[in-house]
Amino acid sequence: MKSKCIRKENTKARQVGILEESEDSKKKTFTQRMREKFDTTYSRSVYSRRMGTVEPVFGHIRGTKKLDRFTLRGKKGSNSMATLLYCA
Repeated sequence: MKSKCIRKENTKARQVGILEESEDSKKKTFTQRMREKFDTTYSRSVYSRRMGTVEPVFGHIRGTKKLDRFTLRGKKGSNSMATLLYCA
């Protein structure tokens, strides 16, 4: 079985970790909660509107200004970067 599990021949052993379920792991993760949130009809309609209004703006900024990401965080920081971008 060792040859099936370990790729390199000179590897002596494989370490296995067993995770036990705790009280915190029974809570829903943020990803699970967002999945449930987006599963509603209302959420899908809001998201589809966003795809037609907001996303093309970011695509334009990325394509014409070659700006892939903002270096400052939050609304205030990204707003100031956008202002500098369009004033330059």
